[in-house]
Amino acid sequence: MVNGEIALYGIFGIACAYSLFATYIQNRFGEREKNMKIQAEFKELNKQIEEAVKAKDKKRIDELSEKQNKMMPQVMGASFTQLKPLIIILPVLMIVPPVLMGVFDKFTIDLPFKLPVFITNLLNFELLFGDFNTWLNWRSHFGPIGWFWISVLISALLVGLFNKAREELKKRGVMTSSSQGGQHALGGVIDAGSKKQV
Repeated sequence: MVNGEIALYGIFGIACAYSLFATYIQNRFGEREKNMKIQAEFKELNKQIEEAVKAKDKKRIDELSEKQNKMMPQVMGASFTQLKPLIIILPVLMIVPPVLMGVFDKFTIDLPFKLPVFITNLLNFELLFGDFNTWLNWRSHFGPIGWFWISVLISALLVGLFNKAREELKKRGVMTSSSQGGQHALGGVIDAGSKKQV
């Protein structure tokens, strides 16, 4: 049995490590920047088609439609690429919960507020198709798995905020090449996958 405070921070640390790992894998193999560029181009193309339709410009519509058809394989490929990281992440995710239950089996935590837990009643069809508030399982008491997922959400939010702030600083030119070299380890992990050129 592990001490309660050690278990609390231990599980949170594992959740943070998992979030960083998942972010790295998504950036490394998900080709995020390339996919975002494709999606932006496709969105802009659809906008131009709508404008051409409103203007009743048949020639323009035909040109843009042909361009749209040529772009569809790229859009489909981008959608498939986003699933590639799951091949690595899911096996890890299957290992973590049993390990947590084995090491921190006696750990419990009572939060000062309640959170909705969906999966508990997911297979209860009577509740599933009943009142939505009844389907939600509001809880403040969690074991190691529940605390792990709460910690994953917290750490993922922090990573997302850090990444967004870093990108904003880059856009404003605040972060010079020298300051980027001395970034916090968190930034290095997040940035590692995004530097891959496709």
